[in-house]
Amino acid sequence: MDTLGHRLKDARLALGLSQKKLADKAGVSQGLIHKLETGFYEGTGQIVPIAGALDVRPEWLHSGEQPRRWGNPQYKDLRENSSHSSADGSAHSGHTTSEGYALIPIYSVHASAGLGEEVIQEDVLDHLAFQTSWLSQKGLDPCKLGVIQAQGDSMYPTFDDGDVLLLDMGQREVVDGKVFVLRSEEYLYVKRLQILPGRILIVSDNPKYQSVQVTREERELWKIVGRVVWVGREI
Repeated sequence: MDTLGHRLKDARLALGLSQKKLADKAGVSQGLIHKLETGFYEGTGQIVPIAGALDVRPEWLHSGEQPRRWGNPQYKDLRENSSHSSADGSAHSGHTTSEGYALIPIYSVHASAGLGEEVIQEDVLDHLAFQTSWLSQKGLDPCKLGVIQAQGDSMYPTFDDGDVLLLDMGQREVVDGKVFVLRSEEYLYVKRLQILPGRILIVSDNPKYQSVQVTREERELWKIVGRVVWVGREI
């Protein structure tokens, strides 16, 4: 029988988690996990954090609604598919919780703030919660957002190695002076763009790195993945 308890246990075992480890990861009690798996409880108000800890959709965990996960798209989907859908067509980003938060996927790729980070593919590592009211205030669509990590120091002091970047993949038109994630061949860069007559200047905020001029003919070699709209860091 396909019940919440069976789905929860199946997803937990698939990740190799004990009930206690899952409870710790989700911020709930081990007793709640046990009671859900055994059918003592047939539902809970903690579906969203439990589903997040299991990397599954809350709808699937609660009722069995497919797909099971938001998806693990290839990197080409991140850079080319503006709807951000997985291979089966299901949305995997921007899920909104009942508590007023949007769960934005954290991708395993890095955007280099140095010489370039080669990317073969990416996976969704986890999700970062942002208040929907804040996103709305900023005019950001949760379904077009992703979180990646900066690597290198060429954008210092704006941000540094290891900083977390919120990327709006709906913004792919050059805006003078704004910071974008760019792709050239299979490399990712995070740089500031400046519009000059007949060309674009790719700028590193760290003065020890030289800027790169891109002519109109060369612009096809550089694809805009999205604009950096927020940065977070450990202190």
